[in-house]
Amino acid sequence: MTEQEIAYFDGLTERVDVLVLAHDWCGDVVANLPLLGKIEQVTGKLKLHILPRDPDNQDIAAAYLHADGRNHIPTYVFFNGAGEELGFFSERPDQITYLNRDWIDEFWESHPEWEGEGKALAEVDEDVRKALFDYLKEQRPQARELEKTAIIQIIRSILG
Repeated sequence: MTEQEIAYFDGLTERVDVLVLAHDWCGDVVANLPLLGKIEQVTGKLKLHILPRDPDNQDIAAAYLHADGRNHIPTYVFFNGAGEELGFFSERPDQITYLNRDWIDEFWESHPEWEGEGKALAEVDEDVRKALFDYLKEQRPQARELEKTAIIQIIRSILG
């Protein structure tokens, strides 16, 4: 984190509670939750409360739907000291979603011999799906700074 980003969080007048719905198998959780953890650790201005998105927490997940009408992980819900909801965001910044789509297109262009382009991932052969996920995992670090900056901008827009 930059000094400017740390200064923003240090300048908050109160601690913000963040309810996080997550699973450790999710790439977006693995990529982004550590950033919020670092903000919590360095500034003390966020307090993370992490819950698995499982059947016991479906009521919470259903209250925070993604723009596509489904619940996604991670979901971050921000609350002030009085317990009032400030806002939420889920999954990943839009910029990364757009890059992810480009990377998926590049993957299929590089592997015309494989079947599955345009299909739901559950319908793609397991070996091809694994190769796609490995490819995406290789690409993601290239956008790490963009992703970090976008997440902090989202948080700032929620917190004001």
